[in-house]
Amino acid sequence: MKVKKIRNTRYEIRDTNPGFTLLEVVVSLFIITMMITLFLANYNAGTRSSDLSLGGQKVASDIRAAQNKALGSTAYNGGFPAGGWGAHFDTANNNRYIIFADANAPANMKYDSSPDEANPAYGGQTISLPANIVISSISTNDPSNPSPSSLDITFLPPDPITRIYDGVGTSTVATITFKQTTTNKTVGVSVNALGLIQAK
Repeated sequence: MKVKKIRNTRYEIRDTNPGFTLLEVVVSLFIITMMITLFLANYNAGTRSSDLSLGGQKVASDIRAAQNKALGSTAYNGGFPAGGWGAHFDTANNNRYIIFADANAPANMKYDSSPDEANPAYGGQTISLPANIVISSISTNDPSNPSPSSLDITFLPPDPITRIYDGVGTSTVATITFKQTTTNKTVGVSVNALGLIQAK
């Protein structure tokens, strides 16, 4: 029997990929940093834009809540308010708006602070706007007062009748414009005499 000799072969493993150079690492980090910066900038801009849009939707929803209080004959301080329920907007106090009961007899179609017609104990509300969002302007189709500084929208059952009072007279359409102070973007909430409330 023949014995075969096994040849002893040595294999040398060579490192053909020694790693990244310093320049390659710096360039890669720069590209990653730029991508993260762009992503965060777009994310923050999108968040601000959605805050404004959601703010407009909330205002429209709160006006509808006043409309529903009128439809549901919700009491204020023990009785139904003679002028129904409404919403008050004022460019002088541009970081808030008020849900109130027109409790005067006879009704005067506007919010009165004395006596307070927005007393939270009876269902009134003073609602603050989100940070950096303000009431920038009010417009109506009343030729005698197309750009009022304040606006009262009241609803009186059973329909409900929608009254838009600009401090001088009544209108059939009004738009409250809200502005984001950081971007100057705007959103409008419009109301008409048929009771249609829309954020646009």
